[in-house]
Amino acid sequence: MKHYPLASMRAILAVIVAVIFVLYSGPAPAGPADGRLVLSYNEDGYPPYLIEEDDRITGITVEILQQALKRIDFELTITLHPEKRGQELLERGEVDARGKAREWVQHPEQYDWTEPFLEPSTIIVSSTRTPIRTPSIQAMQDMSIAAILGFSYPPLEQAFLQGLIQRVDVHNAQKQLFLTHMGRVDGAVIDDFTAQWLMAHSKEYTAKDFYIASPAVETVGYRLMFTRQQDWKPFIKLFDAEIKRMQQDGSIQMILDKYN
Repeated sequence: MKHYPLASMRAILAVIVAVIFVLYSGPAPAGPADGRLVLSYNEDGYPPYLIEEDDRITGITVEILQQALKRIDFELTITLHPEKRGQELLERGEVDARGKAREWVQHPEQYDWTEPFLEPSTIIVSSTRTPIRTPSIQAMQDMSIAAILGFSYPPLEQAFLQGLIQRVDVHNAQKQLFLTHMGRVDGAVIDDFTAQWLMAHSKEYTAKDFYIASPAVETVGYRLMFTRQQDWKPFIKLFDAEIKRMQQDGSIQMILDKYN
């Protein structure tokens, strides 16, 4: 797990945010009673939801949580783990929450969820050299599609299991687009926020190198998922109410506009 010196992170972030926000490696969280939310994210980041750069963490999810938690007097702590490791820690209650869509998670009924605060669409991205124009099972039959290890994609799951489409698991979205751009896979199943951000910020490719199939595979609700090792339901109620206020007053849209 990545770890940065606690003192230096506090020094940086004291100037930037009012919420205490650190990369943390330590004992299991005490639960909601201690006023701290321990959130696990992929150690490679998941832009634009979480962006790790120059010993700092930013991103859409980070900024939304900072604002919402400040209003309900909670601190935010973020830990970075490999995808599967983060999920295991959540199941054991060693971290409190992860940012996900229910549709991306196997057995979502085993967790408690907030209401969605973002609505990304799952899309199929391919190279303009060999475009996948329609995201149907028939159109993608016998093709290789890059997916993120540990993620579930309900509209495509049966095709993956039956071998109609070859699923190529990688650790992050950056690798999905890299393999697609290099022609090592036929395409990638990825959310639109992430794909567009990576295309705009990559030094290796641009949006002109890719074709986005239409329509989207599905549109999902991006939420926080919580362990059931502690009772987070009262917190979830407070959080959902704050998110609703942020949606109504335009705070969330202002954050999204920064990452477009």
